[in-house]
Formats: sequence, C-alpha cells, structure tokens
Amino acid sequence: SFSVLLTLFLYGVMFAALGFCNSIFSVGTLIVLIAIVAAPINVLIPTLLQENTAEKLLGRVLSVNISLANITGPLGIAFAGFAVDFTNRNLTLIYAISGAFVVLGVLVATISPSFRRYCDK
Repeated sequence: SFSVLLTLFLYGVMFAALGFCNSIFSVGTLIVLIAIVAAPINVLIPTLLQENTAEKLLGRVLSVNISLANITGPLGIAFAGFAVDFTNRNLTLIYAISGAFVVLGVLVATISPSFRRYCDK
C-alpha cells in the first residue's frame, strides 16, 4: 500500500511537471512516464479491494469503485474547462495545481492514522 502512495506521488509530480514542458518531445516523454507509473495502480487498487473486503460485500465494493472511476472522467473534463476559463488559459498553473492536489492527497494519506493501521495489517 505504500507502493501505491509512492506511485501516486510520482504521478502527481510528473503531472505537475507537464505544465512546465517547452517541447513536444518533453511532453511526450512525460506522458509515457506517467503511463508507466500509473499502470500498476489499475492492478493494485482492485487487488487491495479484493484482498481486504469481506466476500459477501465484494461485488458491491467493486461496483462502487468502478462507478466512481467512471464518474470522475466526465467530471474532470468539466472541471478542466472551468479551470481553463478561470485561469485565463494558464495551463502551467492548472497542471501545477492538479499535480499538487495529488501530492497533497498522498501526504494526507501518509500521515493518516487509519491508513497506517491499514498498512500494518
């Protein structure tokens, strides 16, 4: 589970760095690195859910997880549209803030006592 946090931390840092790229090559390189770093999350999170959920609740838990994952895509696109208008098309700021939110979420999870108890299982 700390590997999940490390992966998400790297994802956040690289996502924030996208806003500071000056060439198509650097953007492409970062996107490939983000894909490589983010891919294990698509395996780790469902595996953690399956290992730590009672069998009678597993279908419901996985359904909620999939539903939330599907809902966040359109919401993210809508939010990005508002952010572009609000920041007067300052993409560097948008990427930096988005990456900072991911890193902040990781830091909050890391210091969370309930997360530590979960990791100690």
